Amino acid sequence: MNAAGISLGYMWANSLQEKMGDAPGLWEIFRRVIENSRDLRTAIEIIRQSNRVSAANLLIADAKVPDAVVVEMTSKKVTVRTASPGGTLHSANHFVSTEMQEPVKDPNSFARYQRAGDLLKASHGRIDLPRFVSFLRDRYDVRTKRESLSGDVIAWNIGVMAAVFSPRDLTFWVAKGLAPAVYSEFVGFSLKDELAGTQANTSLPTIPKDPVVSSQAYQGFMAYQAGYIALLEGNFDQAVKKISEAIPTDPRSGRYRFSLATAYMHARKHPEAIRAFQEALATDMNDVLRAYSYFHLGRMYEEMGKVEKMRTFFAKVLTLAIGDPDIEGHARKALKDQK
Repeated sequence: MNAAGISLGYMWANSLQEKMGDAPGLWEIFRRVIENSRDLRTAIEIIRQSNRVSAANLLIADAKVPDAVVVEMTSKKVTVRTASPGGTLHSANHFVSTEMQEPVKDPNSFARYQRAGDLLKASHGRIDLPRFVSFLRDRYDVRTKRESLSGDVIAWNIGVMAAVFSPRDLTFWVAKGLAPAVYSEFVGFSLKDELAGTQANTSLPTIPKDPVVSSQAYQGFMAYQAGYIALLEGNFDQAVKKISEAIPTDPRSGRYRFSLATAYMHARKHPEAIRAFQEALATDMNDVLRAYSYFHLGRMYEEMGKVEKMRTFFAKVLTLAIGDPDIEGHARKALKDQK
């Protein structure tokens, strides 16, 4: 956010054309927008004229009008979404504009986008700071129609920082901590005071931690988070241990069971991995996790030389068609080679 009341929120966008690893190259563009924009038109033009190296959804607001836009972009295309009169505007990690559509499925992003739209519409004209923070902490999964810390929810498990901007009075609130940071305390700041050299976090209201952090479900969720980090770091035995601790706190969680199966698979414990993937498939997890479960089962059976079982699971990968060229290409080739 800048002193002219222009704020910019960044969300990575799921695109087959771009690599997420290239996203840090966008920060120079964002800096130019904040340093040089006094209105939405200038901000949009800077983005259009810049060397865009990755895909993104940018929510840009101008407090002076007041108005906002969502800029959907890849390295090759840019489109701008606006709110309908009296409507709301929001974004997640997929493209909404027709001209930006790609053959990729992201049920997690779609679920979060739908839920955010429902919450914004229901509270339109009555949204204050506590209510907006409650939106960021929302745990209702519209696909499964139940609350879950590990579901396809707005309070997604990988968010390490959350911020709320109020461009009208140049104030903002930040929460950071163990992911998802939205459950942490939101501390307020004033940009005017910051620019004047005076920190303002003592003069603005603080939103306390979400009460969910005291629950058994949250303790299980934190065990899962520790296991997920261990999985990413290649410590598969620790991943199995911590994720196994999480499962009893939410036995219906497909994400918990999928991650446990993945840890077993990387630990080369195929019997345990196969059983865990089958248990994950019995839950209500989304189609992307389901497709990867089918793919991993197919790969393990391929290694074992069990051709019929391999064919069964690779065929299911192609039926779901989530838009991942790597798993779908491998499945297609394996089925063709085994004809």
